Amino acid sequence: MRKFLSAVKNEAGAALMLAIFTVVVLTIIATEVMYETSVEFVVSSQSVNQVRAHYAAKAGVELSLLRLHLYRKAVAALGDTAKQMPMIDLIWQMPFSWPPVLPQDLSTIEKEEINAAVKASYMEGQYVTTIESESSKIDLSLLALEDNEALVNQTIEQLVAIFQDKLEHDEEFARKYSGFDFQRLVYNIKDWVDPDNERSGNQGGDEQAPYAHLNTDKVRFPPNQPFKTFEEIHMVDGMTDEFYNILLPRVTIYGAKAINVKYASRDVLKAAFSLTDDQVDRLLEERGREDTQILRDAASFLEYVASLGVRRENLIDPSSGKPRINILVEPEFNFRIVSTGVAGKVQRTITAIVYDYDRVLAQLKSFMPTPTPMPTPPGGGGGPGGQGPPGAPSPSPSPRQTTPPVPNERPNIVYWNET
Repeated sequence: MRKFLSAVKNEAGAALMLAIFTVVVLTIIATEVMYETSVEFVVSSQSVNQVRAHYAAKAGVELSLLRLHLYRKAVAALGDTAKQMPMIDLIWQMPFSWPPVLPQDLSTIEKEEINAAVKASYMEGQYVTTIESESSKIDLSLLALEDNEALVNQTIEQLVAIFQDKLEHDEEFARKYSGFDFQRLVYNIKDWVDPDNERSGNQGGDEQAPYAHLNTDKVRFPPNQPFKTFEEIHMVDGMTDEFYNILLPRVTIYGAKAINVKYASRDVLKAAFSLTDDQVDRLLEERGREDTQILRDAASFLEYVASLGVRRENLIDPSSGKPRINILVEPEFNFRIVSTGVAGKVQRTITAIVYDYDRVLAQLKSFMPTPTPMPTPPGGGGGPGGQGPPGAPSPSPSPRQTTPPVPNERPNIVYWNET
């Protein structure tokens, strides 16, 4: 009997241990399944949010393109009077977000109507979009010019001035780079885009030498052609992340071979005209006045800059009376769109550059000298080779068109980057 009871107890203990082991195993399996399920859910939801954030950012770009198209239409319709209407720039200068930020002075009824429209929308993400002037920056493509050494040298001086200003106003930057040769860095940028194979500056030599570890039979650096993307600037010899981030807001590779001073930033104006802090403050104050006259044309702007204390011969060529620095005082036609979409904890940013080829071409033609008209042949241009019968008056040449009509089509995007 005792043996029987002992055997029963042993079997009961074994069954209990087996049950405990089974429960533990099932608990581990259940926990693992729950963990895997939660991970898959998070990954799936993040994937969905990535798509939502992308299309939210893209929606901001599409809306910005519509705003720019309307702006171009308005400028074309107004003609020269658009220069005297700074309020028209608000079509593209005002940031926009979805859902819209409601001003405090809106009435309760207006807020309810907007909130109802937001709820009725199928947009499940959010976006914030801004539009910036692109022609108001220093154009790096000017460094590739072969037949205008003066303009190339001006661009080099402007780029060096950007770093010199950083040295003067940033103590930490000055401690790190007080002995750095920024002119050599700018020459390296020039060597990347200019057509020759010799290093710029006093050093001379083969400009491909710093890129020997990158060059292959199929790929050669520098390419000796204008930059195709902003990221390509990062590949220039001596270019660091810090230097790149300093240049990026102040330079462009999609300019109009001139600086649009109507929208240029403080740093660009200082570098372009070698202004002091006090001078650029006075210039910005005058430019911001509603009744300012300095934005009528390039000559008026340069005359005001000269009145600030800048040597007039540094701005205007006394022999020709033409500006030494290519500037524009025109409604903007090249733009940078930055649209950030958000869904959940996912954020996506799209940067797009809108480039108006026709407007840039017309602007470049306006910089060129007016061709001398052909002399009128005897007989008023009639007879053989003439444009009318003998004695007929010669047709007067039509003025060059500087503002081509805006086609009813989508603005042209030349650069697209997603991060």
